[in-house]
Amino acid sequence: MINYDLINTLSPNLKQILDDELKVGNSIHETFLGRFSEDKEDHLYIWLKYPFKTPIRNDLEGVVFRNIDDPHYWKAEYNDIFNFQTLACNFGL
Repeated sequence: MINYDLINTLSPNLKQILDDELKVGNSIHETFLGRFSEDKEDHLYIWLKYPFKTPIRNDLEGVVFRNIDDPHYWKAEYNDIFNFQTLACNFGL
């Protein structure tokens, strides 16, 4: 399910990455607000349908890229460590 109100709460840095991904043809697969693993109870997750298509960004303050590469979870993610938000990508559906 996609909740556009949640998408509008993304931090500027993650919103920039999301907008860039949407411009090159990726799409939002799902949104979730809650706890996953050891995260805060109000952690925001947004999953993209396909792997990241734009160059990986490592130059954004407070945003950490991680290559998860675990089919039980997802392919990769950007974490905004200040705002408790994650933009993740799937392997492709």
